[in-house]
Amino acid sequence: MCDVTLKPYGISVTDILTKKDEKVCEDALYAFVGIVAIQIGLVDLLTLLGIIPDYMISHSAGELGCAYADGCLTIDQAILSAYFIGLACTEGKIIRSSMAIVSYCDYECLKNMCPMDIEIICRNSENCNVINNIHVREIHCNVPYHSSYLESVENQLLLDLNKVISHPKKRSPKWVSTSIPRIEWFTSASKLSSADYHTHSILSTVLFEQTTHLIPSNAVTIEIAPHAVLKEVLNEVNNVVLNDPREQNIDVIL
Repeated sequence: MCDVTLKPYGISVTDILTKKDEKVCEDALYAFVGIVAIQIGLVDLLTLLGIIPDYMISHSAGELGCAYADGCLTIDQAILSAYFIGLACTEGKIIRSSMAIVSYCDYECLKNMCPMDIEIICRNSENCNVINNIHVREIHCNVPYHSSYLESVENQLLLDLNKVISHPKKRSPKWVSTSIPRIEWFTSASKLSSADYHTHSILSTVLFEQTTHLIPSNAVTIEIAPHAVLKEVLNEVNNVVLNDPREQNIDVIL
C-alpha cells in the first residue's frame, strides 16, 4: 500500500527495504520512508495479534508511527508525510553536521559546557543526551534533525504537510508527546495531529525525558524503532524489541 501511494513520486518502498546497497540506507529520504513503512507494518501486525497499547510514546520519526497507531493518520497520510519530511531534509540547503550520544551528564551540566554552535537535540533521560558537533559516541547521521540548522526547510515542509493533512484529527490521551513540552500538552495546538505538530516534531528538541517519569516500573514496553534505544533509557521496565539489525528480524519478532 505504501508502494502504491509513493509510486507517482518515483519511490519504491520494496526496493528501500530489500536492497542491501549501503547508499540506500544512508539516504535520509529513503531512511525516513523505510522506517515509517516498517512502523506502519508493525503497528498493523500488533493490532492483528490483538496487542493494543495502553499508551504510545514516540521519538522523532516515531511521531508518524504514533499518529498512524492512534488513528490520526491513514497509511497514505503517514507514508506521504514521511516522504515530504525526508525530501525537505535532503533537498534543503542544510549545513551538514555530526551527532553524538553523551552519557552520564545531565542536561544543565551539558548545556553549560557546550559552546553556542553545539545544540542539545534529544533529551532522552536525566543522564543521556544527544548533541551536534562533538565526538563522544558518534551516530551516523547526515541530517541535523531537531536543530536550528533545519529552520530553512520549515516553510516548505509545512506547506507540503498541510496538503497531506488537510483536516487534522485530535490526538487521543494514549499518545504521549515528546515534541511538545509537558506544560503545553493541554493547549489546543498540541492536541491535534496536524502539519504544524509534525513539522515541529522534526525541527524541535526531542523531550523524551519528560515521558520516562510517567512509565511505571512494572510496565511492559514494545519498541518498534530501527534500533533498541529504550534499553539505554528505561532500566526498570520489561522492554520487548521488535527490530535488531544484528539478527533476522522475523526471528526477533517471533
